[in-house]
Formats: sequence, structure tokens, C-alpha cells
Amino acid sequence: MQRRQLLLPLLLGSATGLTRAASDPAVRVLVGDAAPYSFRDGGGQVAGAAVELLQLAARRLGRELQLELMPFARALQDASLARPQLVLPSARLPAREALLNWIAPLIEVRFMLFAPVESRVDISSLDAAKRLRVGGMRSAGMVELVQAAGFSRLQFVTSNEVALRMLRLGRFDALLTADHSVCEGLKRMGLSYDTVREGALLQKVQLWLAASKGMPEAELLVWRQAVEAMRREGLIAPVLRRSGLLA
Repeated sequence: MQRRQLLLPLLLGSATGLTRAASDPAVRVLVGDAAPYSFRDGGGQVAGAAVELLQLAARRLGRELQLELMPFARALQDASLARPQLVLPSARLPAREALLNWIAPLIEVRFMLFAPVESRVDISSLDAAKRLRVGGMRSAGMVELVQAAGFSRLQFVTSNEVALRMLRLGRFDALLTADHSVCEGLKRMGLSYDTVREGALLQKVQLWLAASKGMPEAELLVWRQAVEAMRREGLIAPVLRRSGLLA
């Protein structure tokens, strides 16, 4: 009898904990539309390597996610609101440092020069490329990077696919963009990566899981620890390899 009396509060306590976990609201995630890291797939679902990594962390924590795909500029704008929400995937750049709480790096991106494989233009250095007709995709992060590097003539277009088409048509001599974006754009055009050649590196940038300033510090720590545990256990690299983001 005494043993039953001892067990009953424990069982009730466990059940209450499970009910509370099940009733926790889904974590809102502002997902920037940035293939191949995050995009809407053919079935209408939000997908991509960054999204898959976040979902792994959420399952580890027993959390539900409310994924909202949007242009990244809008994601940054919505992140300024007071409500707690995650932001994915954000390049950690000086202009954004104070806008977000930075949780953990997920994916390394190389911003670099590209030219057609048959082209003889010199893209071996950034200084040499400044004399060329160089194109790139317009984004706040990209503008910040190229201006800091001293590119004044670079022409921005709406997407990497548009930039690649203009490169193939000879409208650009070279592109300055992310390596993964070039790979994804060529794949969508039915072309292989060996149709371009790589040139000088502008900068390596980490794409992070971040959060709004309204996210409590304790919650930031929970997500940070989950991603760090995934990295220690070797769970991140296989996702990146499967997505073609890691050799």
C-alpha cells in the first residue's frame, strides 16, 4: 500500500509533464527562400539542407515547428518583432550582427568568382575581376560583401539562374556569388558544374540558425546545445553531403 502511495505522485507527475510538452505551441520559424538551403519542394513542403538540420534538432528536443517560407528580407524584418521566433538560414554579416541572436553555425558558403569553362577571362584575383563585367544576385548580404571588397561596377540581377543565363549569353564575363547557388542554378538548368570554372575567393561565410531578439536566453541555449550535440555525434555532415553541400 505504501509503495502504491509513493508511485502515484510520480506517475501523475510524469503524465502532467507529457501533457505540458504535448500542449507546447509550435516554434515559429522564419525561413528565408534560399535554395538549396531552404525552398518549397514539388510537394509544397518547406525543404532544404538547413531545414532538415533544424528538423533534426527539433526532434531531439521534442519540439514542433511552424515553418514559414518567405523572401529573406521579409524574414529579417519580421525577426525585429518582439515575439520569440527562429530565423533560418542567415549569413552572419556585420550589418546583421545586432539584428538577431546567433544560435549556431550550420553551413559554410564560399562567395567566389565564376566564369565559363571555355572563357579566358582572368578571375584569378579580385583585382583582376574588377576590370570585367561581373554579375551577381541582389541581396542585402551580397551587396554588403561586394561593396566591402571594392567592386563598384558589379551588376545585380534577381536570381542566380538569371545571372547564369546572362553569363552563358556573354552578357557577363564572370559571376561573383555563392558556390552552392551556382551548383543549384546549373542543376535546374540541366547543366553540370564543370561548365564553369572557379576563380578567386571573396569570403567564406557561415549560414547560421538564429533567432529574434525576443527569444529568451534559456531557449537560445537549448537550441544551441542541440545543434552542438548533433555536430559532436556526426549528424550534420551526412545531411550536407546528401544535399551536395559538402564534398
